[in-house]
Amino acid sequence: MDNNTKGVTYFCAIDGSPAAYESFQLVMRDVLREECDKLVLGHVFNTKKDYLPFNMKQQYIQDTYESKIIQLG
Repeated sequence: MDNNTKGVTYFCAIDGSPAAYESFQLVMRDVLREECDKLVLGHVFNTKKDYLPFNMKQQYIQDTYESKIIQLG
């Protein structure tokens, strides 16, 4: 990493939708520099919404994205 390179923080809102996953993939694939950038994922959930489909439930979303970002440390 060049000493003059400053890292950037990217924020991705995730909700289980294909569009949210695509934006996450775009950041990971095309812009994130692992050596200096940070990635922040945000997900707002309500445990009372038990009627949501499986792919929109908090634990599924957390598990899915954790497995994708584990490589970043």
